[in-house]
Amino acid sequence: QLDHTSRFAIEVLPHILMTEVGNEKDNLKKAYKFLKNWDGVESVDSEATLVFHSIIRNFVLGVYGDELGLLGKNYIDSFMRLKYLHSRNIREVLKKSSSWVDNIYTKKKYEIISDVLRDAVVKGVKDIEEKYGPNTSNWKWGDAHSLTHKHLLSKSSLLEKLFSLNVGPFRSGGSSKSPNAGGYSYNDPFEQKSGASMRRIVDLSNMNETQCIIPTGQSGISNSPHYRDQAEMFHGGLYRTTRFNEEYIRSSSEFKHLILNPEL
Repeated sequence: QLDHTSRFAIEVLPHILMTEVGNEKDNLKKAYKFLKNWDGVESVDSEATLVFHSIIRNFVLGVYGDELGLLGKNYIDSFMRLKYLHSRNIREVLKKSSSWVDNIYTKKKYEIISDVLRDAVVKGVKDIEEKYGPNTSNWKWGDAHSLTHKHLLSKSSLLEKLFSLNVGPFRSGGSSKSPNAGGYSYNDPFEQKSGASMRRIVDLSNMNETQCIIPTGQSGISNSPHYRDQAEMFHGGLYRTTRFNEEYIRSSSEFKHLILNPEL
């Protein structure tokens, strides 16, 4: 449940590394170094993870953007939202030649997969520099890929200021390709937009020791102590013990008990 390993990244990474030519300089050289030393774990302090996702985003645009662009901007935007579709297609494109790879706008050149991948690396690094600066110490996945649990009413800046409805932000690891999921929009990278709504570990032979955690809290009232009291634990990879044995719950001093004695 807490695993941030991306099998997709491990599979695709060798293809990216093959585009290194050896005369890279500055942050482009550092980007390749990050990737060469990366194990595919999308941790919050990983520079390589940010580099990889920026490259993949530009690679998808490079492969499909020219053809779909002929139909209009909305078509490529819509396609970018279908990350499971184009992620599956990427695997196929990397394994065998595809007519999608060639850029239809370069009439005198027929691009092959290494051309598009190399271009994606260069553009990916440039995008990171423009958004997060040239200092690679700022290239941490958890900073770019933060998560805020947003309340519907927080769209009003006044209500958010008065009641602090949002919970977060939290530095977050993973992606839509890791068991501990953290999806983001390819059209508005890289803030996390989706993930687990609950984590639970159940031993059916001892349900009284069930481990469970939710991203925020059990109360929907913003000034309740239980509105956000599980958030730090959730993002820290911790769990709460949830009791299911009625006899234990009734007799244990672990709980407060409300006893109602209605008049007969």
